Amino acid sequence: MLNVKLPNHPKIHKMEYFMEKLLTKYNIDVLILFGSVVKGLDNYRSDIDVLIVSDDMGRDWFERHQNAYSLSIGLIQPFVLTKKQFENAIENRQTIIWEALTDGKLLKK
Repeated sequence: MLNVKLPNHPKIHKMEYFMEKLLTKYNIDVLILFGSVVKGLDNYRSDIDVLIVSDDMGRDWFERHQNAYSLSIGLIQPFVLTKKQFENAIENRQTIIWEALTDGKLLKK
């Protein structure tokens, strides 16, 4: 497991479980926790946003996201990109990626 301090939050045990399964099963290049939970703006309906960069999680968008969701025990909203997609998203300044990079908590690099 990573030596990372996650935010003190009632839902964070779900993220810890997800991270453990994800990092055991796949080669993950970048993992960033972001969104309302990190900003402290979440409510009881909020999910936990996580950006995952990996070339190891599937051939297409559907397979990558299906693989990520299969490891979750709920409330995790994965955004899974390949390394190339991540690079393109940075170059094109995609909003959600910039939010993750500027406001997120880097869990694995």
